[in-house]
Amino acid sequence: MNHRLLRSLSSIISVCLFVAAALIIHHKLKGYHLHDIVFQIRQVPTGSLLAALAITAVNYFMLTASDALALTYIRHPVAYRKLALASFIGYVFTNNATTIGGGAARYRIYSTLGVSANEVAGLVLFCGLTFWLGFLTLASAVFIIEPEHLPRVLHLPFGSALPIGVVSLAIIGAYALLVLLRRRPLGIRGWELPVPSPIIAAGQVGIGSLDWLLATCVLYTLLPAGMDLSPAKFLSIFLLAEAAGLISYVPGGLGVFDTVILLLLSDSS
Repeated sequence: MNHRLLRSLSSIISVCLFVAAALIIHHKLKGYHLHDIVFQIRQVPTGSLLAALAITAVNYFMLTASDALALTYIRHPVAYRKLALASFIGYVFTNNATTIGGGAARYRIYSTLGVSANEVAGLVLFCGLTFWLGFLTLASAVFIIEPEHLPRVLHLPFGSALPIGVVSLAIIGAYALLVLLRRRPLGIRGWELPVPSPIIAAGQVGIGSLDWLLATCVLYTLLPAGMDLSPAKFLSIFLLAEAAGLISYVPGGLGVFDTVILLLLSDSS
């Protein structure tokens, strides 16, 4: 009953966040007509569109390294041409729907390659950890060096992203200590989870960080030429918007990501 209640509550919160995001977007864009938006889209140079598509392709290609590293971690190597398909489909679902959808897609493909359900679960957990390690690494750097001012409309208990950077750095430090000092597997509800080696953990941080940087570059490439926005500042905005979208658990962060981007960009202009 508790699980059903939590699931229902999570769905209600997601719907409320989506509606709130839609209302904020409507308020921010009410002064624009559809033909204004279409006109601005058409002003994006063809070169920028092609560059964004190329970076997206490179990002998906690079993410296959995350699955390859995860398969090394669970000690079940798979030929690259086979894991690349599972990785691509899994990340398509994860990035545009939910992690659950990506995990299900991976299970369907990897199970035909002889990877057990427990191993797929370990792989999905490993890739998810890689994803967040990349976020925390960049967040700890950009939010401490150049903390982004947070709009009051978000109603957060702090006015800048500096506390997020400090907490992110603390989590990264704790993970580093865990990897360096612990050799016994972690026990989670009767399931033993091996601690990654320092080399594998370093690979997680590198792949995760590169994933976030490439994703940021895609949107940064499409920004209007007249915007005076440094790459570091936009990275800060992008990370905050993505975090909001992911925490909301709205599929693909639809509406929530866009709202935070609009609020932060308008606040920076």
